[in-house]
Amino acid sequence: MPADTRYISIVRHPMDQFVSAFEYYGPGQHVTDAFWGLKDHQSIVNGFLDNPQNKTSRFLYLTQMAEDFQLVMVMEHFDESLVLLKRYFCWSTKDILYLPKNKNEKKKRLTFTDKYRERHRQVAETDYDIYAYFRSLFWRKVWQEGPSFQSEVAHFKYVNSVVTDHCLLNKTLHVAASPWDEPYTVNWMDCHYTNSNELDLYDVIYNSTVGRTQQ
Repeated sequence: MPADTRYISIVRHPMDQFVSAFEYYGPGQHVTDAFWGLKDHQSIVNGFLDNPQNKTSRFLYLTQMAEDFQLVMVMEHFDESLVLLKRYFCWSTKDILYLPKNKNEKKKRLTFTDKYRERHRQVAETDYDIYAYFRSLFWRKVWQEGPSFQSEVAHFKYVNSVVTDHCLLNKTLHVAASPWDEPYTVNWMDCHYTNSNELDLYDVIYNSTVGRTQQ
């Protein structure tokens, strides 16, 4: 990548990330075989935590990572992360609008006792170190933005909820100027891209980038 490339990433609480990955990708055949007698996800995850195969070694240099990434967002504070991203890259609110995807509100949420939460912390010490470090750094960056930041976050949440309703109804929305933006319009094409799944949107971005590169 060019020398002036700016990198971003995002972290998520290690326990939530672990459970999400466990359910999305599946436990793997070797784990399923080991805990074949356990019939539900809760028991399988608990069984895995009772029998960790490896302990993560601490080989990452957090300060170096902080230098490599201009911004590391935090999943649990997604709206705040997007507003910070907008400010860092001099974007508009329209650039960070989104529709929630890949959420299954009807799915039963797994719950864990303090015993298993602590066991996961022991299994994934490095993950917790990374999360704590970048979460702390994230809030320091938010604090540096001043008191107007939270006002902008509230404005963004409101606009994003209005846009979500208009996109579901396939209506064009005209957003008035605000202290943080010039006026802009969200039309059906914007809604289409915002509502696209990640793979389809990746193809659009990739093909567009390749086309500009070839030109």
